[in-house]
Amino acid sequence: MQVHVKTPHIDIQIQGEEYKPLIDLLKKDFGEDLVEIIEDEDELIEITSTDWFNEMKPTPGETVEIHRSNLKMTQTELGEAIGGRSKQYISDIEKGRRNISLDLAKRLGEVLGHNYKTYL
Repeated sequence: MQVHVKTPHIDIQIQGEEYKPLIDLLKKDFGEDLVEIIEDEDELIEITSTDWFNEMKPTPGETVEIHRSNLKMTQTELGEAIGGRSKQYISDIEKGRRNISLDLAKRLGEVLGHNYKTYL
C-alpha cells in the first residue's frame, strides 16, 4: 500500500501495511480529495520465468549481436578477437546462417564477457 498526499508544496509517500489512524489524520489535515491511496499487490517475479520472455528470447546469433553492439565492437573487431574470422563470418552468425559450436561459444564468451552457454 502507498499513500500519497499532494499539495503544491508537499508530497508524502508512505509504504507498508495500512495504518488507518494515520490515513484518517492525513485526510483530516489535508482534505479527503488530496489523499490518494494506491493499493499495490503486484508480486515481483523474475522476468526470465515469464512466458513473454521465453517467447521473445533472442536467438544465439541475436545475442552475439546485442553483446557485440553493447561493447561498441564492430563485426571485424569481433572476428579478429575470436581468432581471425571475417566480418562475413560474424554476420552469418548474427543472422543465424552459421551455427555456433561449443568451441566458438567459449571464445565468444571470453571476448564478449558473458557465459558461453548464452551463445548455444
